Amino acid sequence: MSNRNNVARGQAVPPPDTDRTLSVADMVGTCPNIERILYGTDDITVDETTAFAYGQFWFNAIRPSVFASGCRFRYLNDIPVSGVYNASMFVGILTAGSHAADVEGRSIATDRIGVPTLVALGEPMRFTTHYRAGMTCDMSGFFVEAAGLEPLLDDLQVTAFPGCRCGLQFRQFERAERLRATLLDLAANPYTGRLARLYAEARILAALFEIALHLEGATAADCPILSALRREQAERAQAMLEAALANPPTVGQIARDIGVNETTLRRSFKQVFGVTIIDYLRDRRLDVARVLLREDRLSVAQIAYRVGFASPANFATAYRRRFGHPPRAELRRV
Repeated sequence: MSNRNNVARGQAVPPPDTDRTLSVADMVGTCPNIERILYGTDDITVDETTAFAYGQFWFNAIRPSVFASGCRFRYLNDIPVSGVYNASMFVGILTAGSHAADVEGRSIATDRIGVPTLVALGEPMRFTTHYRAGMTCDMSGFFVEAAGLEPLLDDLQVTAFPGCRCGLQFRQFERAERLRATLLDLAANPYTGRLARLYAEARILAALFEIALHLEGATAADCPILSALRREQAERAQAMLEAALANPPTVGQIARDIGVNETTLRRSFKQVFGVTIIDYLRDRRLDVARVLLREDRLSVAQIAYRVGFASPANFATAYRRRFGHPPRAELRRV
């Protein structure tokens, strides 16, 4: 199946395996959704067939209006490129090289390796990039169209994202180790297919939550204090659940394996992830079930048992409560 078809269906596509010479036409042909954010309705001021870089580029649909993106470029020519960014948000991390652009006359320069960066536009804005022959840029992160931001904030139960709905905001988060680690995890997605999309979605939500804390003036010290050990234990418990969603160990088994009592583990888990262990497990099972339903390869009953529900009836009840419609409604949406 081509990358174009995978993107159109909302499935995660892994980064390309090999470097190659790229033109704008190559990028748009592989990742057609890029035009929705990067260039708006204006034509870019460069011949789309002109090779401008050598390397790799990916722009993968994760959920409606949300895209995981990245590049590993070595620029071939001195080419200024101008166009229009639609209202959107980019969150990313530079791992090598640099990137520079002007947005409505304001310089947006990214040359700080390993520092998370936010660029948010509340309305369409004109940009000019500054490509120089021999310059490199290795960057990864995610884009969110304006229409996709509200559903993400609803999922996070965050009521405000200060400064991201009007004008231009450019921020770099130097002391944001959790955000940095989350973006690096997103870049190193170990999965393919539907699991890659679910993994990316979880990391994007985690990154946005961290940014919300910073934009609201909060830091880790402003939140309930949790020791590094307790946080690590909660994250180990999450990993154990993710490894066996359909047939997970009991909370008691997890606690014994980690070396902590159940009460402490339950408390730490909720503090780190915002939900109880049981609710987390149920929601993750339902997320996986939703992907399977949309693939339309298994019956509702088969999917119910595959993701770990005791019966199709229990599955249908839980599914309706989470998504507001029965499982069979997903089949009609395919």
